[in-house]
Amino acid sequence: MNANIEEKDILNLLNGIEMDENQFNSIDADMSEFSKKKIINNLKGQVNSSKNKRLKKLKYGAAAAAVGFCCLIGVGIKNPTFADNVPVLNSIIEIINKKLGYGGDYSKYSQMIGKTATFNGLTMTIHDAIYDDSGLMIGYTLKGADVKKRMESGNYDWPFLGNYIKINGKISTLAGGANGDFLDENTLTTIATLDTKNKKLPNKLDISINIKSILGIDGNWDFKFSVSKDKIAKHTKIFHPNKSIKYENSSITIDKVVLTPINTSIFISGHRDKPSAEDGNNDNFWDHNTWFVLDDKGNEVKFKGSHYSSTDIFKGFKYTLDLDALQRTPKYLTVIPCDFTSELSGSESMKDMAQDVVPKGLKHNSAPLKSTLPLVLPQGNFGKLTITEIQTSSTKTTVKYTVDWKIP
Repeated sequence: MNANIEEKDILNLLNGIEMDENQFNSIDADMSEFSKKKIINNLKGQVNSSKNKRLKKLKYGAAAAAVGFCCLIGVGIKNPTFADNVPVLNSIIEIINKKLGYGGDYSKYSQMIGKTATFNGLTMTIHDAIYDDSGLMIGYTLKGADVKKRMESGNYDWPFLGNYIKINGKISTLAGGANGDFLDENTLTTIATLDTKNKKLPNKLDISINIKSILGIDGNWDFKFSVSKDKIAKHTKIFHPNKSIKYENSSITIDKVVLTPINTSIFISGHRDKPSAEDGNNDNFWDHNTWFVLDDKGNEVKFKGSHYSSTDIFKGFKYTLDLDALQRTPKYLTVIPCDFTSELSGSESMKDMAQDVVPKGLKHNSAPLKSTLPLVLPQGNFGKLTITEIQTSSTKTTVKYTVDWKIP
């Protein structure tokens, strides 16, 4: 028998069934917790459930943290490019951060916004936001009006939300950055990361964003929403090492280390004593300010970005180093300061392009390519490189080697 059952009939039938909400939580699908929660909330809104059970909250243990220092040779880290489309139900902030290779429980702490405005063929949608002690992240999409072509023309500024924001009714131009992905010629999905560290803001923010022009298109993209860090604050650890370091030409203090489920932030203050000839243009805030950070197991904590403020670095500055989230609270962090140099041999143009990361006082090692293999290149007390095979052809030379220690 064929039956023509409409959606309203199905909902009426479901309303007569007694359900346990724990069944909703056992959805077995390849999607983020953010997506599952959205589907579950939609179902609960349409089906009258007879039970209302509270979800158990995860508890996190606490441990003391400290900061140690040493020197080691290292290499730079680059972000991968984007390729995949962003699923509609997922947290935009989580999707982009995962593509960048960062950990963190973004979906759990994302707050859905879901507000859209369209003017003159350009639609802007604010999807979600996260607010913690490291800053404010807002995920949004621009769609229509040849967005990619306009962005790549170089004629228009990036639509950075920090220039158009009010917090709790006050204009609050915020520094920060953005990462994004062109899904097609007409769609740009991005997250704005805004620095709120020095603003002394409350746990709940009433956000107002009003943009009159985007990529040369006039309109009135007006959004109002609230975001809170109450939930994430319960799982935030704050430590005050107050560790001071005196370098050759500068002095710094590690004021605070903040661990949240989505970020690790190291707060630094200091001043420059005098310029250094090794600085070139003397723009460095302090000596050896390229840092690798390791947890207490020797694993590298990925660099995400930095924020700073100063009117005169010789009088004082504030600097924050933002790193990837940690899966657990370490007993200590190890910081490895390094310098950028260009001491490689070759033509002058190659020297200008090459940047080698080395600690102060560590000399370059060299050996002929025809040396007996395996060839061990020591790195002082910090490990060694072992070259196991060298293959040459008319177009390239391939060197295969292993690294003994914790830094790639």
